[in-house]
Amino acid sequence: MRQSLSLLAAISRTQPSKLKKPAVSLDHFIQRQRVLSLWREIVRALHKAPPSPTRDELRSYARHEFERNRDVSDLVGSPSP
Repeated sequence: MRQSLSLLAAISRTQPSKLKKPAVSLDHFIQRQRVLSLWREIVRALHKAPPSPTRDELRSYARHEFERNRDVSDLVGSPSP
C-alpha cells in the first residue's frame, strides 16, 4: 500500500496543474471570503428594505463599487483581525 501512495505522490508532482490561474495565498483566500461575506451582508440588508428606487440605487452603487475593485489584489490596505 505504501508503494502505491508514493507512486501517486510522484505522479502528482510531475503533472502540471489543470487550473487556469495559479493558486492564491491563504491571506488572499481569507480576504476574498471576507469580501464575499460583506457582499452577501449588503444584499441581505437591502432585501429587508421595502422596494423603492432608493433600494435599487443602493444595490447598483454597491455592485458598481465591488466591480470597480474586482481586480485589486494587494493586501496592504486590509485591516488586521
